[in-house]
Amino acid sequence: MKNLWKPLLLASVLSPITLSFTDPLTGLSICLVGAILASFVYAMDASHLAKADQRRNPFPVIILCSLLLFPIAWFDVITGYDVDVSILYFIPIAIAAWRLPLFGSSLIVAFATAAWMVAQFCSQHGVASTTILWNAIIRLMTFTIIEWAIRREREHRKQVA
Repeated sequence: MKNLWKPLLLASVLSPITLSFTDPLTGLSICLVGAILASFVYAMDASHLAKADQRRNPFPVIILCSLLLFPIAWFDVITGYDVDVSILYFIPIAIAAWRLPLFGSSLIVAFATAAWMVAQFCSQHGVASTTILWNAIIRLMTFTIIEWAIRREREHRKQVA
């Protein structure tokens, strides 16, 4: 409860930014991204390391990370092909890699790749399906490398502590 100020601080910083947009959909999208970032900051707080090891049921984290993918994919669709927001997919992947065993975080990587691919198909930017498939394979590799790096950092911190 003592770390609740972090998401509130981020929300207060994003409020004036969202009010500056004339399109309410864009403002809402930025609020959703802010909420996701606030969740990420809270989830990666070092005080949760001990609790992550005590957690026996990985399904709540898998469900949370899967649900985080929906607003990210939606934001990806509405921003279109010109704006690359694939870095936002790293947020649920990072949470999963930090909190879940290898199978759970690999599942989130697969879900993130599928969500990115669906967002590309839905944005209707006229790129061939084979190009989207190739880009999805590249995203899968990128997401896997991010997952591996975060997992290594977590193991390193456990050994030091």
